[in-house]
Amino acid sequence: MFSNTSITPITKKPSTRKRILFIIIGPFILFIAIISYFSVILFSSWLTTYFMHSNFDSIYTLPSLTSSNRNDLFNKLTANTWCNKSDVRKSNMLADTYKNYFFNKNGTYKWTHFSDYLEGSGQGNWNFEVNSVNSGIIFLSSGDTFGFVVKYNRILLADEILEKCGAIEDNTKTYTASTLPEIDTSLTFKKLTESKWHITNRYDLSTLPTEIEFLNDGRYIENFDNGKCSQSGLWSLNKDQLYRENPIKNCQPDSGHFTKSSVKFDSELLILNEETYSH
Repeated sequence: MFSNTSITPITKKPSTRKRILFIIIGPFILFIAIISYFSVILFSSWLTTYFMHSNFDSIYTLPSLTSSNRNDLFNKLTANTWCNKSDVRKSNMLADTYKNYFFNKNGTYKWTHFSDYLEGSGQGNWNFEVNSVNSGIIFLSSGDTFGFVVKYNRILLADEILEKCGAIEDNTKTYTASTLPEIDTSLTFKKLTESKWHITNRYDLSTLPTEIEFLNDGRYIENFDNGKCSQSGLWSLNKDQLYRENPIKNCQPDSGHFTKSSVKFDSELLILNEETYSH
């Protein structure tokens, strides 16, 4: 006769050696996974910034830009708003700053920065100038100017890299690229672009530009050590702050993507971060 007693299956416990191996290797695998995750994020950010450069050089001469080039950029600027939604999505902060910029075909602009409160905003009228098929400078009625590059569904705007956001549907009283009302530039912009600027301190010629020229089309040209090295990029003006885009191949490899300087004038002298330049 068969017994009704159930048979308990035998489970094989992991060996002590395997448990010790897991305890040793587990944290290492987790560490590698975390490093890989952040490496992908940093590489992606670097790659995006790298390809968003204007890539001018100091002997850059403008191509023969046509009205169609200007119209194309105008349509790209005004097709949608521009924001940093991907940066906010990646952030672990509870109240990261969300940035949104809006350039309308009716000649108006609006921007907002907010987190759990409104950090800043502005609105008014705008116009722009082109210096290549995908870059130029935006003039705001506030007096600010933004150097910009439009590539790969993104925009480099001053020192911000933003992406396409919502479509702009308000097309009442629209202008074209050639009929946008002119914007009067600020006094600071006029002073910066009126002539070349030469450093007055002759003892630091390799780490500071000895000559700077700010062009009306949003480009700048810098010479180091009396012309031994030159570089060019976009520049922007936000109140009393000057932003210069450092080209990929530049005279100061460790200078980062942008150089930020305070701007002051003392009579006929230009003061950038306490360094003095004259005409």
